Amino acid sequence: MGARRILRCMRCPPLFPILTAIAVAIPCPTVAAPPITGVEILTVDDYGTEQLPRRPREGWLALCRDRDGTTTLRRATISTRPVDSPVAPTVHVSARPCRDAPLLVRAKQGLDADRTLPTATITRSGTRAADRVVRLRLGDDALTLRLVGPTDGSTPQRWQLTTADGRTQRAPACVDCGDWAAERWDVLWAGDLDGDGLIDFVTRADGSGTQVALFLSSGNPRRLVPVATTFFGGC
Repeated sequence: MGARRILRCMRCPPLFPILTAIAVAIPCPTVAAPPITGVEILTVDDYGTEQLPRRPREGWLALCRDRDGTTTLRRATISTRPVDSPVAPTVHVSARPCRDAPLLVRAKQGLDADRTLPTATITRSGTRAADRVVRLRLGDDALTLRLVGPTDGSTPQRWQLTTADGRTQRAPACVDCGDWAAERWDVLWAGDLDGDGLIDFVTRADGSGTQVALFLSSGNPRRLVPVATTFFGGC
């Protein structure tokens, strides 16, 4: 939040009749927004009942895409309905009012409804998991994301992130996923969710199951460490 200026009027002594008042600019101290903590995420998709978080219908916000290209964080009503599955009891998660929201998110603190979020531009190239390159830009911040590693699960895949200053980071694409590997992936949304002016983004990687991950920039020098993940489908 930028500092706001408050004008205080100071009366001049009688010796200076021409000067009736002096406006003094007093800066207001900047109050930092609370960090986003206790984050959980969902997507509009099919989940095994054991893959849902506790209290799956309470406290969710949706990243709602607006017609002008912006994104607004809105309170969401979550509903589930059973769907046929030969593997395990499964439900379909849906949300209102944003049925096509790329992400549903809730947190213990740091997220407020009815807030318009700066949205980054997303440029994609390549179709296969190993060939795909996604470039994100928001103001002066720019990121390039790749997925490195084979799709047969023989070697764990890793995200590779290159920042605007040319620095490269790598981190596991999925932790404790065994031989799971993504055959295709994408960035579902990118913008500034945490209010620090830098890019936050949401990835989706599909293989025998699907993992969606939320990456925040604030308080996270290693920008490839997700603050929350959700995994559904598969075994």
